[in-house]
Amino acid sequence: MTDKKRVVTSSSRRSVRQAGPSEFTFTAEMIPSMANGKPQPDFLAKYRQQAWEAFGRLELPKTTEEPWRRTDIRRLQAGAFSLVDGEEQLPPVPEELLKPLVGEKHGGQITINAGQTDVYLDPELAEKGVVFTDLKTAINQHPALVEKLLGQIVPVDEDRFSAMTAAFSQNGVLLYVPKGVEVDLPLHSVLWGPGEHRAYFSNLLIYLEDQASATYLHEYASPHEDEQTLHG
Repeated sequence: MTDKKRVVTSSSRRSVRQAGPSEFTFTAEMIPSMANGKPQPDFLAKYRQQAWEAFGRLELPKTTEEPWRRTDIRRLQAGAFSLVDGEEQLPPVPEELLKPLVGEKHGGQITINAGQTDVYLDPELAEKGVVFTDLKTAINQHPALVEKLLGQIVPVDEDRFSAMTAAFSQNGVLLYVPKGVEVDLPLHSVLWGPGEHRAYFSNLLIYLEDQASATYLHEYASPHEDEQTLHG
């Protein structure tokens, strides 16, 4: 048992247009490149364009739809959300969220907090070909892997939230484990999302080849606040 207090916001996979103060105010000009200052790969530009077009034509879900019968998002304050500016000074990730899950250390850990990302991977795992990094880095260093996986499990037009996430994702995580490699120490990542009426979007790509194994925990967490925070 633990006395850690964690507030975790998880994304859902079946959504469409909303009610709340009006409509999302995101525009095409807000779409990031996720390329760390380098030219955006063609596959990523195409992925985002398809997502933006889907975002414009899809609606948010209603409780009359089977996947949403028990999830009422009519109080979602759509028009209040703004994307996070990487230059903002926001609270750091709490140390209690970064403690090893078991034993004395992680096999790898990634923390994503607004404009700052910290990545650690055990050198022995890296030598075995394991890739565990933030998505901005992966796009530059492992573009073929990202292109192979991006949008394959959750298509950009599956629902409006999926489209919005694909279009505006600011970062994310790539985990790749080669064939036959066993990752014994657990891997851990945290997307820390402080700030009232802030919107965070990220992609999570996990690819284990045949006879590979890993234990991986990804957390979306935010502090207790009076107003809504959005994560897709």
